[in-house]
Amino acid sequence: MLTVIYQGTIKKGKEKEYQDAWHQCAEYFVNHCGALNSSLYKTENNIWVAISKWPDKETRDRVWHNSNLPPTTLALINKLKDCIESYQEIALHLVDTITNKG
Repeated sequence: MLTVIYQGTIKKGKEKEYQDAWHQCAEYFVNHCGALNSSLYKTENNIWVAISKWPDKETRDRVWHNSNLPPTTLALINKLKDCIESYQEIALHLVDTITNKG
């Protein structure tokens, strides 16, 4: 499993636009591209964090490097980029996990 964390700051006044575009884009990736789930968070000091889980790196890379995405999805990706002031991407490869079964 691959978990990707995107964290960064959003341009002032673009927060709602970013959140709406992120929701639509993430929904497309989950419903049509193999993403397992995606969540969006905001810290107390205004850092935005999006976390996406994918079955593997190959699935995620195939989607992100696909120029054949629908025009509406490509437009959403461009809108996200437009809203971002700065960001960092961190890819985590699952090594071990413990789940509460109770």
